[in-house]
Amino acid sequence: MSNFDNTPENGVHAANPKKYKTVEKSTTVGCLADGTPIRSKANAITEEELERKRNAIKLMHEKPRCFSNYELDVICKTIKSHRYGPLMEELLFTGMRSSEVASLKRSDVDLGKQWITVESKIRRRVLIPNVLLPTMANLCNGRKNDDLLFVHNNGSCLTHITIYRWWKSFERQCQAEAGAKLDKDNKVIPGSSLFGDSHTIHHFRGTYHMNLCSVGVGESECAVLMGHKRSGKLEKLAVWNEENFLRVAKKVNSFYDARFGSMT
Repeated sequence: MSNFDNTPENGVHAANPKKYKTVEKSTTVGCLADGTPIRSKANAITEEELERKRNAIKLMHEKPRCFSNYELDVICKTIKSHRYGPLMEELLFTGMRSSEVASLKRSDVDLGKQWITVESKIRRRVLIPNVLLPTMANLCNGRKNDDLLFVHNNGSCLTHITIYRWWKSFERQCQAEAGAKLDKDNKVIPGSSLFGDSHTIHHFRGTYHMNLCSVGVGESECAVLMGHKRSGKLEKLAVWNEENFLRVAKKVNSFYDARFGSMT
């Protein structure tokens, strides 16, 4: 090895063996005639970086994807008093994406048939359960067909940043309801309440999915209701129709009425 060659020998740099210890990765670039894979070495990464990636994957699987029963009780209590409660209530009981709720118009809501038409990548109908109906009626009252149901404080369209801030404000009140303690900067001390610290606004959607499965709604029907990528194919195959919608609505309403009663 020349004096100007800094390539580590055996994956370890002489000056700092720990920092520059490397892990070689290989990728399949083709196959021989007998099927033997031909592998090519990719860029080496540090062992520390590999460990960070492993920990990130492990943490991703350990984090909750939905709210616990206790947290749902706290959420329902907070919805009644928080300024942005109606938006959180709609996310909880419809499983819609926050971006879909932000673009929701009065014309998309059919209070008589109790469904919302979502114009997203995959056009679908979303159930309005009985427990959510009073809130939806209030949101629609006095609005024209082209009016958005949720807007910024200054009347403009909601952005991802605005929705995130609304969620963090709502989450903080939930933690306060659950007995959270504050530090000297008036911030919630992690782990000081029974309301989890690692939740995101997307966990409303995860909770909705869990509730659908718990009442016996099949995966194919869940996919259509939630607008998963494969739901478009299911609709083309006539797996989903109004009769199926009403059957699922009956199951969901029975569960929500027993679990949450009236939110008003």
